[in-house]
Amino acid sequence: GVGLISIDNLVTGFEAFPNLNITHADIVNIDKKLAPFLVSYFGELLSGLYFPDIKYVFEGSYIDFETVIPYLQKQRGSRIEIIGLTCNQLSEEELFNCIRKYDSKYDWTTRRNDEELKLVVHDLMELNHDFTNKFNEYHIKSYDTSLNREEVFEKILAELP
Repeated sequence: GVGLISIDNLVTGFEAFPNLNITHADIVNIDKKLAPFLVSYFGELLSGLYFPDIKYVFEGSYIDFETVIPYLQKQRGSRIEIIGLTCNQLSEEELFNCIRKYDSKYDWTTRRNDEELKLVVHDLMELNHDFTNKFNEYHIKSYDTSLNREEVFEKILAELP
C-alpha cells in the first residue's frame, strides 16, 4: 500500500498548539520550525518497524531543504524516492486557471475568492522557481506539470520503483 502524508495538513494540526508557533501564516520561517519534527517523523515511518510494506508519499512545500533533504537522501532505497513537482511554464493567469480547473471540495483554494487566490498564485510563481533551483542543487529529479499534467503524473507513476 501507499500512504499519503500532507505536510500542509500537519501544519494545520500544529496550529491547534499556538505555543509551538508553527502556522501557515509564517511562510518565511515555517520550514525551519517544522524540520526537526519532519526528520523525526519521516525517520519513524521509513524505519519500517510498524508497517514495513507501506510506501509513503510526502507532499507539501514546507521543506527545509538544508535539513530534511540530506536526511531523506541518506534513507534512499526501496522505501523512498524523492521527486519534485513544478509549474514553471505557466504564466500567473494560466496557473490560476489550472488551480481553479483542478479545485475539489477538499482543496484550500476553494475557500479563497479569485482575488485572494491570485495573490497566492503570485507567490507560488516565485516559489516554483525557488524549488526548481533547490531541486537542481540537491540533484532531485523534478517534473514540470505545466503542460499535459495527467500524462506527467502517469509518467511519474510508471517510473517509480
